[in-house]
Amino acid sequence: MIINFFNLVTPPFNYLRWIFAVVFGLYGIYRGYRQFKGLDYYRLTDKRDDDVETDAHRKVEELIKRVHDNETKS
Repeated sequence: MIINFFNLVTPPFNYLRWIFAVVFGLYGIYRGYRQFKGLDYYRLTDKRDDDVETDAHRKVEELIKRVHDNETKS
């Protein structure tokens, strides 16, 4: 994006090339920082895959119990 190697951007839109270059560059630095520090989504929210799976199992068990209770009432 910065050097315009393939001449994809014509001169009237050179400012867009620089804007995108800066945005992508900053995003790359941000991603590199997160990778270096070992930050990830689940660590930031304190919700891991096994927690999500446990919540799903609990909801299914509650649903099965409600269905079973409704069948015994009928």
